[in-house]
Amino acid sequence: MPNDAEGRYLSVAEAMKEWGPVAFDALVDIAKSYNAYITYKDLTDLVQDVTGITYGALVSNWSGNLLSYVLHRAVRESLPPLSSLCVSAEGTVGKGYAEVLQAYGKPVPSDLDTLNDEAAMHRLECYRFFGADLPPGGGVPTLTPKGAGCARVEESTVSRSGSTKVVSEAFRDPPHDWAMRRMRGLTMVSLRRSR
Repeated sequence: MPNDAEGRYLSVAEAMKEWGPVAFDALVDIAKSYNAYITYKDLTDLVQDVTGITYGALVSNWSGNLLSYVLHRAVRESLPPLSSLCVSAEGTVGKGYAEVLQAYGKPVPSDLDTLNDEAAMHRLECYRFFGADLPPGGGVPTLTPKGAGCARVEESTVSRSGSTKVVSEAFRDPPHDWAMRRMRGLTMVSLRRSR
């Protein structure tokens, strides 16, 4: 069971009421930086750090619930799929991303590669919607460097399933590290203002 800062036990549902908005705000902030993303682990660490509510369960046992909160709020508010900005340590989305496509009324592909292509397109929608500084031409759907299977990240174009993905040299250092540090400060300020 999750524990608050005073060591009291909370239900997962009670904790999610605090974690969900923090995750949502973090992903909105990440969407403001072209090609930025965050891992499941980093997002769960962030929401625990910001709220002071910790949970000892495996990340894989509760990150889906956290992203489900983000998904349903984004759908309600007619926003692009912010959940696409959160990826595994391998830089990919999992089978659970099919829930995102279903929520937006899109067909669900049968393979993970196509699911990851869809997530890359959704990330680009997020960057455009939230005003990220895009390259000339408006950017392209981009797999994360690890998701693209790049051992050495360099400027390259990869064609698969008829679509083009660009992996930029700029992402030798995971962009989520910067976004996570920035979100910790921004989220603490916004939480203080909202209380």
